Amino acid sequence: MFIDDILAYSKDRGEHTIHLRIALHTFKGASIVWKTKEVQVLVKRGGIFGAFNFKEGIMIDPQMMKEIIDWPRPINVIEIRSFLGLASYYHRFVKDFLKITSTMTNSVKKTTKFEWTEKCERAF
Repeated sequence: MFIDDILAYSKDRGEHTIHLRIALHTFKGASIVWKTKEVQVLVKRGGIFGAFNFKEGIMIDPQMMKEIIDWPRPINVIEIRSFLGLASYYHRFVKDFLKITSTMTNSVKKTTKFEWTEKCERAF
């Protein structure tokens, strides 16, 4: 099994120490090994999956948000899927993301004919 990029967000150093102990104990019990040179502990800010861990919480990387906002309007199913694939990763940062993107998602189904409607444009 391969596990990549585990993020433990904690409010303070004490809480982080507790989270770290739990994680390491769990890994040891499951005989999971990791490359110690790739482990970062007590990092106050770091990019993981295009998100940054600030003291206030986890936020989307502003550069990634700019890429999503500046994405050219899709003109076919492949381009819609590409956009939704990137944007859907950040659904937790956008209120009602699935509701907003449902018209675009419906337009890429194999059972429907592709049509870029006004609703798709507004959702995009």
